[in-house]
Amino acid sequence: MDVVSCEVWADGLTGRGEGTPIYYRGETAEACVGQLAVWSPHEDRARLLAELPPGAARNALDCALWDLAAQREGVAVWQLASLPETAPV
Repeated sequence: MDVVSCEVWADGLTGRGEGTPIYYRGETAEACVGQLAVWSPHEDRARLLAELPPGAARNALDCALWDLAAQREGVAVWQLASLPETAPV
């Protein structure tokens, strides 16, 4: 199974995310990488959600941006998103 990994950097921090191409929607890892290659690291999440179609590339970058934002704030992603604390399943 292919997995697309994404990293974004700012202020000495690295946000990481990943997504799995959805085969039944015709996604490939190569196409996802192509979508990510044209994205500016200075774009915001709202623009990301508006411009990239739902799928592995958008998921990977969105997760990386959430991770970076949480690191900047010094909190967990679930706290930044105002969600209940996660627990092992």
